[in-house]
Amino acid sequence: MSAASAQIRIVLRGSLTIAACEAAHLELARNLAAAGSVVIETDGDAEVDLSFVQLLIAAQRSAERAGRVVALAAPPAGGLAEALISCGFQPAPNATDLKDVLLISTRSAA
Repeated sequence: MSAASAQIRIVLRGSLTIAACEAAHLELARNLAAAGSVVIETDGDAEVDLSFVQLLIAAQRSAERAGRVVALAAPPAGGLAEALISCGFQPAPNATDLKDVLLISTRSAA
């Protein structure tokens, strides 16, 4: 199996906030360079902030430019779902591919 077609699963546990984003960024970048597909597994109860959401956006864009795929191991739940929604995203139901997770909400602000 070539590196471009390989799939790597990374596990990001605990706090996914600005304090942990540098390590998560390095892990994502290293694995995206080595594989055609990266699957991200997170804790459903993880603390997630805007920094991690920005990291997911950057990873998805980088993967797309390189002809690669970044996906979540499971649809967003818990802290990740809350962070995405608070940032204006409306993940497609049961979505795991980041391009489907990072959908902008079309609902108007009240």
